[in-house]
Amino acid sequence: MNGLSMKDQVAQAAYSQLQSYLAGDVPLAVERVEFFLKSHPDFAQAHNDLGVLYYRAGDLLRSLANYEKANRLDAGNPTFVKNLAEFYTVELGWFDDAIALLTGVLKNRPEDTEILGSLAAIGVKTGRTNEAEIFLDRILALEPWNQEAKSLLDDLRQGKAENGPSGAFVQEAPSAPPQIDAVLQGLRQSISDLAGSSETPEERYREAVLHAERGMVAEAVKELEELVKAAPDHALAFNDLGVLYYRLGDPGRSLSAHEQAVRLEPHNPTFRKNLANLCYSALGRTDEAICHFTEVLREYPQDVETLLALGQISAVNNLGEQARVFVSKALELEPWNQEAREFLELIT
Repeated sequence: MNGLSMKDQVAQAAYSQLQSYLAGDVPLAVERVEFFLKSHPDFAQAHNDLGVLYYRAGDLLRSLANYEKANRLDAGNPTFVKNLAEFYTVELGWFDDAIALLTGVLKNRPEDTEILGSLAAIGVKTGRTNEAEIFLDRILALEPWNQEAKSLLDDLRQGKAENGPSGAFVQEAPSAPPQIDAVLQGLRQSISDLAGSSETPEERYREAVLHAERGMVAEAVKELEELVKAAPDHALAFNDLGVLYYRLGDPGRSLSAHEQAVRLEPHNPTFRKNLANLCYSALGRTDEAICHFTEVLREYPQDVETLLALGQISAVNNLGEQARVFVSKALELEPWNQEAREFLELIT
């Protein structure tokens, strides 16, 4: 445990006692790890393992939340990165985000065969078999005994041989290892091409808004989903997807979309307030909601909507004095606000 603080050593020792539970009964393991996190909330390994357990239980929302938390606490940990990237790829189709995570680790760990395998899998999913073969070749150069990589590589090359011109298919070994940036650029291009549309992101977004205004929610969602595949940095589209997913009764996907909007534009007060409202009203995550609202208030201290939201949360949690402070401040800024005035009368 060299290099660890005394607090970390205590947490590590306590967590080691839980290892026997992790491969057993999932509900019991979840209960043990969650109890551990009450005393050690910043222990990244526990959050990662809890993400695995929730995934095994089919609770994708909590699984994603814990994977994200583990990566925030211990950025660059290859195991944590791989788990989150796999979730992005399999459950959300966020290939660009997965690639960004994986390549961040690969630069420091170029011989990490698990990371190379994950990138190969993305190559297969996006139809970039040439890039997938390059990653698999690297794995086999490092681990000649890796039968899983060899089998997948053989399948890819056999498929090319069967679908190509008559005659034997010969894969020539490259004279030098391809540049990782060039390979990844090819992957990203394929991901961008998946949408298969000549419409600009702005045109797609306007079309989605028109669908939503006409009450065609499913059509609006489909348009926005295609938009974020083609333009994965379109924060407004993710925010609107979050709103529409919630309207369709899917708070899990709503949470993922709102979180992505905030990741892309962390200083946008509307995106963060939408995420906070979802955490509080739909998911019962009061602490997270408070964190998001206070983050908004830190940057926008005169945001009346945020002041009233914090006042409401305070009142519900029997923090009357704190609630009065928030609501009184809102009335100072907007003396005409009848809702705030009536609220203040209720809590005084």
